[in-house]
Amino acid sequence: MPFHIEPQNHCTRNSIHTIRSIQFDSRNLADAVEAVIVDDELLAPQFVFIESRDFSLSTVTAPGEPTVSYKGSDIGTVKALDEHTLIFPIYDGNGMFLSAGNIQETAKIGMLFIDFETPNRIRVQATATLHQD
Repeated sequence: MPFHIEPQNHCTRNSIHTIRSIQFDSRNLADAVEAVIVDDELLAPQFVFIESRDFSLSTVTAPGEPTVSYKGSDIGTVKALDEHTLIFPIYDGNGMFLSAGNIQETAKIGMLFIDFETPNRIRVQATATLHQD
């Protein structure tokens, strides 16, 4: 059962984030980092990185409780179909299907792909949909 993800609209910092960055005198740094690393589309080099990693998946329950799980699987399990769509299968790991259930309820996810040796990482925040293909 693969699910497809599509990026959320660019997430601008809401007032509490802005207040905190001003409070800790980091607004200029935050703006500079955001300008360089935040994007609404995946690029070809990111496709290669994502497809060469395992990952962690975060989901949110209907009451708003976050959860995260390591999705250790074969390298290449996650595929980038295009700059807006990633797919991967959902496995019956512990039989609870918590991630799939949360996706069905709220559709909000985060994915984290890490190369601990370089170190590089890609975070994806998205709205997910389940497809039974």
